[in-house]
Amino acid sequence: MFNLILGLLFLVMPGCGMLPQDVEVSYTDLDLRIPVETRVSNAERSRSDLEFQNLIRETAVTASKSIQSLSVLEHASKPEVKKKPAPNPIKTGLDQRVTIEWTGPVEPLLAKLAKNAHYRVNFLGQKPVAPILVSVNRSNAYMADVIQDVAYQVQRFADLSIVSSEKLLELRYNR
Repeated sequence: MFNLILGLLFLVMPGCGMLPQDVEVSYTDLDLRIPVETRVSNAERSRSDLEFQNLIRETAVTASKSIQSLSVLEHASKPEVKKKPAPNPIKTGLDQRVTIEWTGPVEPLLAKLAKNAHYRVNFLGQKPVAPILVSVNRSNAYMADVIQDVAYQVQRFADLSIVSSEKLLELRYNR
């Protein structure tokens, strides 16, 4: 064992006794330029990131302004929707209870409602090319409420009125 330790010491000791040789370090222009170019490239990249962020921000603001102006135009082109007060079911004679499921043109629905209420129906004006569609799904509701619902749905295209003195439903088409 002693011989083994002594042998290892003789192998390790010569490495400790050597003096370091002088090493000359030289830098070229390229070696000094690479870190600077890397930093500049990173700065340009972050600058372009900022430019892109600003561009995206400006685009978002422009899109928001466009949406607002479209909203103003749409609001100006479509008149305010006004809901008429519900007719008194007893005074108009439309106090029957009805259950109805209807999706389709308004004219056959009004004819059916008028027949059940013993009313007449009049269609005035020029009928539009495309039919006016309504959707009514009511259960055990007053006929007057169903007619009010239909009137609300068609008010952009026509005016539906109840003339109770003449027992008449009148649909006037808008132009």
